[in-house]
Amino acid sequence: GCSGKGIITNYALFPGIQMSFLDMDTKGVFPSQSFENDIISINYCITGRQESFFSDGSVCYLPQMHLRINGTYVIPSSFSFPMDVYKGVSLVVEKSALDMRTRIILDSLGINLAVIEQKFKLRSRWVLIRPSDEIEKTFEFAENKAEFEIEDLRFKALEILRLVMKQDEYQDENNLYFTKDQIMQTKAIQEEMINNCQEAKKGVADIVKNYDISLSQFQKVFYQIYGDTPYSYLKCYKMNLAANMIENGKKKISDIALEIGYSNPSKFSEAFKSVYGVSPNKYRRKSE
Repeated sequence: GCSGKGIITNYALFPGIQMSFLDMDTKGVFPSQSFENDIISINYCITGRQESFFSDGSVCYLPQMHLRINGTYVIPSSFSFPMDVYKGVSLVVEKSALDMRTRIILDSLGINLAVIEQKFKLRSRWVLIRPSDEIEKTFEFAENKAEFEIEDLRFKALEILRLVMKQDEYQDENNLYFTKDQIMQTKAIQEEMINNCQEAKKGVADIVKNYDISLSQFQKVFYQIYGDTPYSYLKCYKMNLAANMIENGKKKISDIALEIGYSNPSKFSEAFKSVYGVSPNKYRRKSE
């Protein structure tokens, strides 16, 4: 019943082991499902980010190129996608559904699910693992899943579980969770940033002063929600507006610069080129 789209493709790889590919483009907020307490879920974000709300008022994020490991003892009440889009892959292991043959395969590869659960304390929290070359390489296949046969995905599932077994450094819990109030204040500031993006004299710091959150805390929460610094995010937003106006072809470049808050045309051209790789004039010629 939500607007937008959500495509989830599931593959049953072994008894008790399933891989899911998510391709979401929606503003919807979804209630979480309830599961038995013997599930381990491994999630990798390819694009976008996932936002999870817990009943105690805390919120956590799965950002792009990060890996999250969780059990089902700690379940959010709902989740959403703050950037609207999300692409990711999830590997779900239901321990009680594993057959003897699958257990033997896992054991032969040194994969111990009890060790994973204990090492990451999955009965009391979710764990976020920072990006690394090894993680990125392991999940490269997820971009082109259509090229893989079911047998290939079985090998990938085992490779992912081996990867998790080797992980021993993860992001501290205090850097993973934020309060609902911090999230709401940050989103309100983001909305005001967008609404006032043409006022060059009203910077981000000036807007934050009107809210009950420090600038440093705001920057930290903002990055988790939107995957960028407030200043870089606002610059990209302005340049996207400018690009649309340039493509329309009805306004002078200098007038567009003024409209989005740049009184200095050369600074506008420099900012535009940093985002689009060409000057506004060249961009217009390419669009014609």
